[in-house]
Amino acid sequence: MLSFDISSSTGGASEAAARRFFLEFGFVVFRHVYTPDECAQTIDSMWSIVEASSPGFSRSEPSSWAAYQSAGKYGLGTRGPTFSSRTMVRNRQNENLAKALALVLDTDK
Repeated sequence: MLSFDISSSTGGASEAAARRFFLEFGFVVFRHVYTPDECAQTIDSMWSIVEASSPGFSRSEPSSWAAYQSAGKYGLGTRGPTFSSRTMVRNRQNENLAKALALVLDTDK
């Protein structure tokens, strides 16, 4: 899969290639938006949100996963963005995420 490293993106050909890919296909994959620790915190937060919103669901018991009830059409079981998790709010304010969005949407950084 083609992906682009946002952490080493300093302009030039790599950023231009990511933007072209986005314009052609409507999505782009960036590596290194979050650190490994931030990814682990996000995974834990997502599991916690699902467990809190789906009675009987337990991340450590796959046989309980049928209890998951998604209320939305994407991502987590909530209808819209989740603001009850400090991790999820911090993720939305991540500098690398803002850099990636600015690049593909061609806005000032």
